[in-house]
Amino acid sequence: MPNVAKKDTAAKPKKEVKKGGGWRWRAVRKEKEGPVLTPSELAATLFSPELLSSIQQLFEKIDADSSGQISHDEVLLHWKSFFQKHEYTEEQAEFTISPFFGDLDADGDKEVDMEEWMRFWVTVKKSGHSDEEISSMVEKMATSEEPWVHLEKAEMTGDTDCSITVFC
Repeated sequence: MPNVAKKDTAAKPKKEVKKGGGWRWRAVRKEKEGPVLTPSELAATLFSPELLSSIQQLFEKIDADSSGQISHDEVLLHWKSFFQKHEYTEEQAEFTISPFFGDLDADGDKEVDMEEWMRFWVTVKKSGHSDEEISSMVEKMATSEEPWVHLEKAEMTGDTDCSITVFC
């Protein structure tokens, strides 16, 4: 019988769906048992400490009231200068930020918490974007150069089973 190497899936995370639409990342191990990782925990394994810190700092910058939740008004406030510079109407600004909540608000509460934020960035990383590309996206968002990262829907699909449409 030929010697066939088995595929190693030890480091490949899968999404675990829980009742009520919640989710957590589960590390897949050879023994099919593994620790349940939150998106923040998984992000800590995927990103350099510097990039992870930048992603967290961007969340904190947008979260103007430091509530641990990013609200609709905070998103508008963060990108206000961008909207003014490009002479956006209120309707255009709303249209531009609507994907933010559609893409990140996994529990549908109209706010984005840190776990939902990290889930997005983990998905970006797992879709094949390098740390350099992600760092550039985070920097542009932090400086209000772009109201939201510009990724194509096709880039956001894959083994993470997430489909995110993002545009600006």
